[in-house]
Order: sequence, then C-alpha cells, then structure tokens
Amino acid sequence: MELSYITFMKHAQKITKTASSGRPILKGVYHAKDGTLFVTDSFRLYRAKNVHADVSESTIDPKTGVKIDGKYPSCDRLIPDKSNAEFTINLPVITALDAFSALLKVNQVIGKGGEWVSISERNNNQVVFHTKNLVMEASYDAGVAAGTVGKLTFNTIFMVDALKLFKDVGATEVEMRYYGELRPFTLTAGEDDELFVMIVPIRTVRNS
Repeated sequence: MELSYITFMKHAQKITKTASSGRPILKGVYHAKDGTLFVTDSFRLYRAKNVHADVSESTIDPKTGVKIDGKYPSCDRLIPDKSNAEFTINLPVITALDAFSALLKVNQVIGKGGEWVSISERNNNQVVFHTKNLVMEASYDAGVAAGTVGKLTFNTIFMVDALKLFKDVGATEVEMRYYGELRPFTLTAGEDDELFVMIVPIRTVRNS
C-alpha cells in the first residue's frame, strides 16, 4: 500500500465539499504534528498516518492549498477501540467497490435520495448487503464475519468513496468493524490502521 499525500488530499476534497459551510474549519484537512492527516464532514472521517512532514499544526484547504484559521475538532477521541467491535469482516477492495457501485446504481434508478444499503441477512454470521426500491433490488454477499452480525444501514455513496480511496493507495483488502446499529463503523488497511475511514450510519431507516 502506497499512501501518498497527493492521493489523500485529492480524495479529501469529496469530504470537504459536503462539510457544512457553517463550520469553515471543516473545509480543510487537519495536519497533526505527528504526520497524521484528518478530514471529516461530521458524517464520515478519514485518517492517514505518517503522510506529511510538516512539524507545525495546520488546517489546509485540499483544493487550493490555502491555510484555514481556527481550531479543528479533536478527531482522535471519536475513533473507537477496535477491541469493542461486535463483528469484523475482510472485504476485497476491488470486488467490494464493484459491488457497492452496482448497488448505488440500483439506488439511483428512481433518482436522487434513498441511496442507502443495509445488512439484511444474518444467518450463520453471513454478511449480505442489500438495497431495494420500487423498481428493483440487489444484494452483495460479502461472506462470513467474525463475531455476531447486527443490523446496519448506511449511505452507499460514502462506502463507494471510501473504497475508491483504498483502491487508489493500492490496498487489496480492508477490514470492516461493526460497533452497533447506531454507532459508526470503520474500514481500515495497513499496519496499525495506517489508513482509517469511519462512517456514521443512517439512523432514520431500519432494516427489515
């Protein structure tokens, strides 16, 4: 896996673009003193370790390179302890990206909105991601998880965007960790979770 500064900043633009204009600091990427990068729009969080060499703390607009004044939120405290995960499953990046891209197209058959996927089957810890609308439905059988599989509903676009980042840095597999139906889940790759993505689930839609 080759995690470069340029690649991360390119993908970070998708996050800062959807961040609230009421919080200007979220329009930038936080550069921590230890070389870690953080970016969040309050619905998803990306973290990359050992990517930059600037020993000063700053927040940079990923598109313009302009420094943004203000205090970036403390992201470290939001990251869950992986030992608390209720189940984990390894997803092959290319296969998963193709599958979720197809699920997204199913979602968009009826236009914008409703772009979500849920875990719909949990027999024998089999993880099946499923989506449906008034026109059609589709599913992605991801295999057997370690732990007890629970309900989860999330924005398909967020998953596709994350997998595109993992693909671009050369990751072949990500570990998905589930912490509960209403808690953010995570995707990680690399030694000591070198590249980390956290996605907040959709709370207003429930699995059948």
